[in-house]
Amino acid sequence: MNALVDVIARHAKDTDLCSMLNMVNGCVSREVTNKGKKQTAEYKSSFTKKALYFFPGKEKQNVRFFSF
Repeated sequence: MNALVDVIARHAKDTDLCSMLNMVNGCVSREVTNKGKKQTAEYKSSFTKKALYFFPGKEKQNVRFFSF
């Protein structure tokens, strides 16, 4: 979850969703659990349309995360 939030916070302004999810897979595959085990993530997509962007053309300014 941390990898997902970090990648989206850093790259949402200029990277499409599929590319960001692939970045998350890379981050997760490099991590090791507290028991010394490697983790893996799997991302499958059936997107056939244009790339999906969260904030096309906007710079990240004062990103705030809300807690409930």
